[in-house]
Amino acid sequence: MKYTRELLFTILLLMVIVLTDSLFPQQFIRRNLDRFISPLQQIVYTSGLKGIRFVDFIFTFDDVYRENETLKDQLREQFAIQTENGRLKEENSLLRNQLKVNLNNVEPQLTAPVLGLDTSGTDTYMIIGLGSDDGVSLDMVAILDSNLIGKVVSVTSHRSKIIPVTAVSNKIPVRIVNDQGNTLTDGLIQGNFNVAIELIQLANSEASIHQGDRIYTSGIDGIYPEGLFVGTVESVQTDQSNTFKIARIQYYWKFSTVHTVFLVHAVNPS
Repeated sequence: MKYTRELLFTILLLMVIVLTDSLFPQQFIRRNLDRFISPLQQIVYTSGLKGIRFVDFIFTFDDVYRENETLKDQLREQFAIQTENGRLKEENSLLRNQLKVNLNNVEPQLTAPVLGLDTSGTDTYMIIGLGSDDGVSLDMVAILDSNLIGKVVSVTSHRSKIIPVTAVSNKIPVRIVNDQGNTLTDGLIQGNFNVAIELIQLANSEASIHQGDRIYTSGIDGIYPEGLFVGTVESVQTDQSNTFKIARIQYYWKFSTVHTVFLVHAVNPS
């Protein structure tokens, strides 16, 4: 019975095929089959490509990851080299400029990078990347080009602290010189809360101080060598009797632009 049903089904299918072939041209059947089959072929083909790519990604992931890490290391190394080159160029430029400066036989002993600032109380200090192991000692004087920056007040093995001339607690004996190079008088300067320098005292209160007069260290304190440039007189205040009270000093450096300082020995270090 089972075989009879299969035989009847086969005969019926053959009759349908023969009937279809006689009623419809083969091109009509093929064309309609293509409309149904072509999208399926595209789907299968696209899925196959994606599958191949995914399998390829799985097998090559470790290689791609290692290559990516290698490229990152090379990029970091290149960046470090460029940074160091930039630092060396800046230091070379500073050294060339320093060689052109006449410091009255004061010879820079060390070149120190400025690492940052440290505020303590009313004063702001410069932190440099050299310490006692590098030859830094207390009272060494920091300069940049011909400008006085300050002096070393604290030293550890690899770091030191500089108090700048703008600090309130830093008082320095100076000499005032006019445009003709004549010394007018000696005096004393003091920082004004890290933003200014003021001439607060004159040895000769009757001396006539004017805008543009230059201020240099006098050297009489035994720390700052004589002749280091501090700045120029920006303005002068007097009282009603025209007696000197105070003068504002213009200095020619900024905390934000000082990345390196040169250290010289104090005249008579403590």
